[in-house]
Formats: sequence, C-alpha cells, structure tokens
Amino acid sequence: MAVCPNCGQRSIDIDRVPRNQGDQLLVHKHAYLFHSPRRWEVVVFRNPYEPRQAYVKRIVGLPRERIQLIDGDLFVNGKRQRKNLTYQRAMRILVDDHDYQPSDDPTWRSRWKPDPAQICWQDVGDGFDFDGISTGTPRPAETEVAWVRYRHWIRSRNGREPPQLAPIADTYGYNLPGEAAANHTIADLMLAVELTILRGRGQFMLQMSDAAHQCNFVIDTEHHEWSLAVDGKATVVRAAHFEAAMTQKPMLIEMSLFDRQLLVAVNGRTIFEPWIVPDDRQTAESPASTAGFAARRLEVRVRSLKLYRDVYYTRGWGRNGVDSPYTLGDDEYFVLGDNSPVSLDSRSWADGAVSGRLLIGKPFLVHLPSRPGKIRFGSRYAHFRIPDFSRIRYIH
Repeated sequence: MAVCPNCGQRSIDIDRVPRNQGDQLLVHKHAYLFHSPRRWEVVVFRNPYEPRQAYVKRIVGLPRERIQLIDGDLFVNGKRQRKNLTYQRAMRILVDDHDYQPSDDPTWRSRWKPDPAQICWQDVGDGFDFDGISTGTPRPAETEVAWVRYRHWIRSRNGREPPQLAPIADTYGYNLPGEAAANHTIADLMLAVELTILRGRGQFMLQMSDAAHQCNFVIDTEHHEWSLAVDGKATVVRAAHFEAAMTQKPMLIEMSLFDRQLLVAVNGRTIFEPWIVPDDRQTAESPASTAGFAARRLEVRVRSLKLYRDVYYTRGWGRNGVDSPYTLGDDEYFVLGDNSPVSLDSRSWADGAVSGRLLIGKPFLVHLPSRPGKIRFGSRYAHFRIPDFSRIRYIH
C-alpha cells in the first residue's frame, strides 16, 4: 500500500504496479582531490560499521564544527545554517501540485481557491486566469487586490468522509505507516508558479506566512519594480528595478521561507539578497492560509502551481547533535539523510562522525527507477534495465 503525497489518500494498492529497478548513481571518485567536501553536498562513503556497504547521505557538518539539530533546522557553532537556491531546490519536498488533483472524489476541495468576493480569477483546471482590466468584465474596484489562497485539505482516512483542513506536516508518502514522522507542523515552505503577464499596468503578488510574519513579493509593472514587504506594505525590506522585457514572456517565480530566510528567484536567479526572518514564530498560532497570490489591474495567467516544504530533521535515536552540540574532530564529517524519519545517520550511530578516509566520492548523476526489460534465449530469460533518459537527474 502507498500514500499519495499530493492529496493524502491512503491505502493505494500497488500490488499490480510493475516492479522497477532501484536508483543507480554515477559517482565522481576523485572529486575530493580537487576540493574539500562542502556543506549540503551529497556524498558516497563506506558505512563506518560495515566497510563493505556504501551509504549515500548529505554532509551537514565539517571538521572541527559543533553540530546541533534544533526544531528541525541545522545549527553549526550555534548559528542556523541557511541553504542557497540550488540546495533548496535539491532538498525541497512536494506538498501540492495543482496539475494533479483527485478526479475520483466528489467531496474533494481544491486547495487553491479565490477569495469569495474576488470574481476575476477563473480556475481553468491546470491553473488560474485573471482579467482585471477588460471593459464589461465583473471585477473588484481598481484599488482592490484579488487573492487566490492556499488551504491544506487532506483526504479522510476511510475515503468516505469529506476532506479535513490540516496544517502542513513532515509526512512522507513513500514511508511505511510505522516509519511515519512525528507530524511536526512545517512553516519552511516554497511557492513556485509560472506567471505570464498578458497586459496591463498593475501589480502581481505572491504571499507566504509563517506563525508570526506575513511576507509579500510584489511585481509592479507600472514602475518596473519588484519588492519584498513584511507585515504590511509600509515595511519594504528589499526592492529592485527590472527591464520591461522581463515581463514579456513567462516567468518562473520561486519564493521560499526555508531556514528562517525569505528568498525570491525569477527564472532560476535570486533577484536580491535574501532577508533573514526574525525568529519569533513560536509565540504565535499557525495561519489559516500559508500561501497565496493576487493581481490588480492586470491580465495574467498562472500555471505550474506548486508548493514545497523543507526537510525537517527529526531526532533519530537522538545520540548525537540533538540534545546537545556534537563536536567534530580533524577530517571528520556529520552526515544526514533527506528522508529524516527513516535515515540511519550521524544522529543515531554510536559515534556520529564519518572519517574523511571513508569517503568514496561525490555522486553527480542519478538514474531514477525505470522499467525492467527481458530477452529470451531458448527457454531462459535474461533481465536488463531499459535506459530512460527522461529519468536521469543531476544531483545537488
């Protein structure tokens, strides 16, 4: 049985799904002859307790550092570590993909909905269209911003009751029920949209909220400026101008609150210095809506709407770097798995350090599971893997 990571449906029968080969890695065994391992890199190393066995984990601690995991985040020498866009993309975990919604559940409620009074937004199945300027189109006043907001609906366990509104948690659809995480509420989210501005001189906004702060990214096509505002328009923490040509073709916009850091990227490039979010969310209640987007005086198209979460580092067996800092020695590394609830790594080993002499190399390509093939030789069959180049990925 499996669980859908997109809608939360449980007990999906996969007995008839063809068996696939596992992941295969291409490893650069001489990578560390040219540079030392870096934080957040994926590394292949020998199991300290079974040298014939190779492990694949992510390096989070470097020699002579003090490592501790606090509230799901990584701290080094007492300072929270923040990932750049490359590593955020590599580690993000899908929470919702609007392109794939349940079609067999009449009680399902779409997670993305326009505010009741905002009738300019049209749900077209694979996204939303907005026309706030056409003559004769019912629309809010020109001074009003029309919102579409996210609410995290989850299917009922028995599949017969209506979906339930729930906080976003550190669940993994591919883990067995006994391997489930502790369901920590997650505020470290990333919103990604493909935006096409068709015409108009107005504003488009992305909004993300944690338990204490509301953050808005604003694209102003009238003044050719984008900006970050926190807790109201009066508090603009970042601003920059852009060329008009930027808005004349589809834009991939990514906005994240990973690691208490507000980051925005357009077409894969961060457009200004990330803003550090004050660390006071634990004193407030979780917001009803964690993300949203809006428009004013524009005609726009929103597609490829996705919401991700960051890895939440759980306790594991809690032996190293959890209740107190763990200090690494010379040529020692602290490693963690991205699937934190089930990963056997530095948190849980008797000794949390991995010696540099055990490093095998840096993986840089992965061939994800692909269908097996077979060929007949008389009365016997030989099985082989059929290469699927669409399932080959670079590893970051």
